[in-house]
Amino acid sequence: MLIESVPLEIVDFRDERFRLSEELVSENLQRSLKEVGLICPVVLLPVGEKRRVIVCGFRRLHALRRMGATHAAGRLLDPAQHGPLEAFRIALWDNLAHRKLGLLESARAVRVLEHECGLPRNAIVRDYLPLLGFSPRDEILRSCLALHALRPRLRRLLGEGRITETTAGRLASHSGEEQDRAADLLERVKLSASRQREVLELVDAVGGSRKFSGALDVAGVAAALADTGMTPVERGEKIRRFLFERQYPRLTGAEERFRSSKASLGLTGRIRVRHEPFFESSRIFVEFEADSAEEFRAAAESLGGAARGDSLEGLFKVW
Repeated sequence: MLIESVPLEIVDFRDERFRLSEELVSENLQRSLKEVGLICPVVLLPVGEKRRVIVCGFRRLHALRRMGATHAAGRLLDPAQHGPLEAFRIALWDNLAHRKLGLLESARAVRVLEHECGLPRNAIVRDYLPLLGFSPRDEILRSCLALHALRPRLRRLLGEGRITETTAGRLASHSGEEQDRAADLLERVKLSASRQREVLELVDAVGGSRKFSGALDVAGVAAALADTGMTPVERGEKIRRFLFERQYPRLTGAEERFRSSKASLGLTGRIRVRHEPFFESSRIFVEFEADSAEEFRAAAESLGGAARGDSLEGLFKVW
């Protein structure tokens, strides 16, 4: 490969067919370039006389351009010997030599192998999925290709660990508009993995054909999203509750009546009263904690008082 000083004006920054890096902006890289310059030349593929396509070095070239550089040392591939697959293999191994690709970067690699390099899917599954750290299975290939369709805001949330890989995979199958609406919600809340699963299921049920657009129209959701007085965790829980109430109004009513009846018992101490999940029967469960005989007697007396009161019947008639 020839090395020459390449004018940045002939580098086609819009052509990202060989790009793997998810993020192109690196302040540390820019500081390094300012201090010691470009140590490792970038790799470029000539296309015609005055156009160079980036193979390796996207972040370095973007940093140099931001710094106002006009030239960069580049290794030029021979187009006669380096078709799309040969060029991309250089980019792939250049990255794998010193780091493990992120999930979105692996998804990008799979898409390049199919769409830019023209590899059949069985070859990608057999030869490249194991290289990327995946099992050689067709469903993983399909998941990677779907994940590549994730919109920028959701890609950022995944990269920041704000949404799980499972959530990202489900959202990637939605339209671009619906993904943006999902980001409107997920950027403002903080949900655990289990809560993310629950909210997505509620969105599917409540939103109908419009999914997130429909779910965000539910009364109270927009106001909760705009409420800066709540933490992201509180905001997420409130929105989950709004969606749950819309989908399960009868169950929500039973929950409210159960809480009201339990409060009217006037129980003291560390006494817990709960119902069966989804009120499958009228059975209730009672437990309490005590660190001393006095605490035990106090709890027993509190329960005895509740047993003699008229409010107890309400716990068994919440439906």
